[in-house]
Amino acid sequence: MRAWLFSISRQVSSHYRRSTKRSEERHRGLITSATAPDLEEVVARREAEQLIAGFLDGLEEPQRLVFYLSDIEGLTAPEIASALEVNLNTIYGRLRQARKRFEALLAKQTSEGLLAP
Repeated sequence: MRAWLFSISRQVSSHYRRSTKRSEERHRGLITSATAPDLEEVVARREAEQLIAGFLDGLEEPQRLVFYLSDIEGLTAPEIASALEVNLNTIYGRLRQARKRFEALLAKQTSEGLLAP
């Protein structure tokens, strides 16, 4: 009984540490610099946001959701599979297709001179 309780408490603390670490990493990404961004940076960010939004709108719902959760929210494929209650291999396939389409979009934008290489 004692070993069983110890094992449970160790698992709970491990999950807590892991979730706290992920939360801190996400919050660290939200911290912005104290200096105001210059106009070029603001325009570049706005264009990037429009590019991403347009790309996401062009994806089918399953691919859009997986791409968003993985590459924007930072969840792992097993976490996404668990949250969506979908087979893990299906998640990997959808993510691979969405990333391939995104890379093609970036290559097209770069070749047209709309993005810096």
